[in-house]
Amino acid sequence: MNRGEDFKSDAGGGSSPFLFTPITRRGPSSRLLQRRSLLVQEPTGMEPDLAFPVAPPAPRRSSHIPLNVTQSLMGSILGSPEVTRPAPYYAYQSVAQGKMRAGPPDSSFNRGGDAASLIGATENLFVDFLATLTGNNQGEVSEALDQIAEFEQLVGEHVHSLQKSISNLGAAGSKSAPSHRAQEIRNSLVKERNSWRLLGKLFASQMSSEERMATEADDEAELRSEKIVMEKLFAREKDMRQAQAIVDWLEWNAKDEFGDAHQSMDLFGDVLAGWENTLHALQTNPNGTPNMVREMDPDAPRRTNKSLHPLDEQDQARLIRGVYLCLRSGLLDLAQDLCVRMGQPWRAATLVGWKLHHDPNFGSTGQNQNVKIPIEGNVNRDIWKKTAWVLTEDRKLSSQERAIYSALCGNAQQLLTSECKSWEDVLWALCKALVDVKVETEIRQTVPRTYVDMPQRYWDNLTSLRAVLDAVKNSENVEIRKESTSAHRIIQSLIIAEDWEQLHCHLKEWSEHAADIDSHLLRFLTHLVIILRRLGVPPNVEVEEKMIIAYIGYLIQAERVQQVAWYTAQLRQDTQIEVYAELLLHVSDIGDRRACLTLALEHELPLNIIRITTVEATLGLESQIQEQSVQTEISELDDLKMKSIDYLLMAPVDLANALMFANSLARYFIASHKIKAARQTLNNLAPHLGNETGVDATLSASYKREFACLEMYVSAKESFGDWFKYLHQAKPLKPELSRRGESADSFAHQVEQEQREMKYKVEHERWTGTLLIQSREVTRQLLAILHFPQGWLLDEENVDETRGKEIDYLRRTCLMDAVFLLHSVYHSTEQYKEAIALADIVASERDALFSVFTKDDMKTFLQKIRDSAVASLESKSSDPWGY
Repeated sequence: MNRGEDFKSDAGGGSSPFLFTPITRRGPSSRLLQRRSLLVQEPTGMEPDLAFPVAPPAPRRSSHIPLNVTQSLMGSILGSPEVTRPAPYYAYQSVAQGKMRAGPPDSSFNRGGDAASLIGATENLFVDFLATLTGNNQGEVSEALDQIAEFEQLVGEHVHSLQKSISNLGAAGSKSAPSHRAQEIRNSLVKERNSWRLLGKLFASQMSSEERMATEADDEAELRSEKIVMEKLFAREKDMRQAQAIVDWLEWNAKDEFGDAHQSMDLFGDVLAGWENTLHALQTNPNGTPNMVREMDPDAPRRTNKSLHPLDEQDQARLIRGVYLCLRSGLLDLAQDLCVRMGQPWRAATLVGWKLHHDPNFGSTGQNQNVKIPIEGNVNRDIWKKTAWVLTEDRKLSSQERAIYSALCGNAQQLLTSECKSWEDVLWALCKALVDVKVETEIRQTVPRTYVDMPQRYWDNLTSLRAVLDAVKNSENVEIRKESTSAHRIIQSLIIAEDWEQLHCHLKEWSEHAADIDSHLLRFLTHLVIILRRLGVPPNVEVEEKMIIAYIGYLIQAERVQQVAWYTAQLRQDTQIEVYAELLLHVSDIGDRRACLTLALEHELPLNIIRITTVEATLGLESQIQEQSVQTEISELDDLKMKSIDYLLMAPVDLANALMFANSLARYFIASHKIKAARQTLNNLAPHLGNETGVDATLSASYKREFACLEMYVSAKESFGDWFKYLHQAKPLKPELSRRGESADSFAHQVEQEQREMKYKVEHERWTGTLLIQSREVTRQLLAILHFPQGWLLDEENVDETRGKEIDYLRRTCLMDAVFLLHSVYHSTEQYKEAIALADIVASERDALFSVFTKDDMKTFLQKIRDSAVASLESKSSDPWGY
């Protein structure tokens, strides 16, 4: 039992609320019992899926995250067997109408209890923490304290299970890698649990102090009661309440840590008298051994400088060790019981001499004035304290026995040198002495009586939490100084000091190195940021968002995409857009994409802007491959860019922006000579153009006209490609002439040759006819581009400068390309008249095609016209002008 607990015990049922720090439970306290994720319950009649083991069902709320999506959809994104993703490590738990990944396969606590499965089970904390944050959040401090208590309990359950597994492995002599890893995770989770416990205890203490402040005037009865003076001191000074809360916290931690040691105290058997082996030896041999005590009073060994029986010496050492552990754990009652069981009630009495004196009979009023109420505490407490101090400096006593009385009388320096081996031990010793000195000072200044003087070293104890924290940080013990630099110790120190600015500095540094941080620590830091917001701590939005973004990055990497939307919603809108667009950028499966959009809608993210940002970012990606030549085939990056536009075609459909981005991507592909990719881009959007309800008329008309122009050019290029391939690859080969001979064989060869030539003529005529038909179709499409109404890819108004530059470039290259392709078709099919007439088309003011030609391009074009004129003259079927 700690000092605060004794104060409460002294005060009885009506003790002041300033003397304890309750864990506020205004929220649904049964919430944690209803939800255990994969922590409890044996499988009941379920047949496991061999590919994706399903965790056993557990009593829980309907869902950690409110998902209103169909089972097939959620199965697609969150891990149904139909989805192919590199994450076979994770199992899936049915949640409401869908599936949600909860943790690793076989992660139930009760399923074997081996270290590997328990390590995997800690992954459940990522889901459970989110469930705690999203449940019944009304933004109240009491609700935040509820959530802190749940965090502590969730982490504590994993600590308990890991410790049990480690103990079992230790008993079996195992030194395997899972055992070592389990110990590392267990130690990390212990520190996290203690950090949540500290945060909850300090803020609960602060909350209770705000509800009541002591305003009563001092009366004579109060001035005579040490306990009432102490209560008023706690009510008045925040540092006192905080220091006592820290002592309570450290003793609570020790009680959890030393749990097995407490249970081992059952090995002490009840005895009829203390030092029974020594007593038996003296009764058997009155003269005794030379070095054994001959008196049985408690001071005999110290006074006579002789020892007890060896067995009693061992029992004495075990008893003192047990008493110290009890005292360190705040279990003073248990320590007294232990002393009594070992036949040393006198030692039990020495443990309570520090209790504050209070006579409830003095100044009492009412009908029961004649009834004597028991007096509380020790009226000679100052004498006891001075005597205890003397004992702490007696070298004849063991270091642990001196440590016991040092903790009770405020001799912090002696306690530090004897038993304080860790960061928490040092902080406990200094805070306990701080409370002791400040209470003693207040009593001596308030209660009028004569006191025994205490040594100056007692009054030299540190009396401020800031000084205590500095002393711990600068401890002479190298290991303690090293421990002070660990993340959890830094956080705990800054929470105690309420130095939020410095805490944000450390959070900023950790967020910048998130890739090097353990995932559990990253989870803790992120949820600490969120909880501090809800507790009303002065914010640093930039730092807080950096930490949340780092955690979101981990969730994306770990494929926990179903959790990303909620954390993204905790950011400012501009940051939400950037972060969630980054997620969508890495999601390729169509079902996953729909689920991500659904989650974004449920958490009220700016979905339209996010989708547009995602598409813009995807279209802006550049290939990391340095291409040595023009690549016309569809690459993976090209496919990614085309699929990104699908985000705008999912409900709610944004056809206007989808059309704009599709045109932009098609322009890019055409400029890159990737006609297949341009065709696929246009085809993906074509089915939606008949459902343009709600699209801005001006935007729709402009972009639909561009869409038609691009599709016309792509179709013409495809037709020309088919025609060109048919021209050069489908043309029948003329049979070779055979040598004529005089034999019968020569005549047979002649007949065969004639048949081959006849077949060739038939095939050539068929080929020529088909080629003519194809050439007419190609020329029709190319001429349609050249004579497009109001000009191909010409807008009446172009408000986008970048788009205008791209269109000007395509007009120059594509119109000139269409002219040269058209000439190639005419010339190759001996349509010289039409080929020569292209000069008139280019020179016409109507379409002003000449404006897209450079001087060199025009020279090339005129040379081709000259070639067609020469070919027409050589054919002798027409004049040089094709007539």
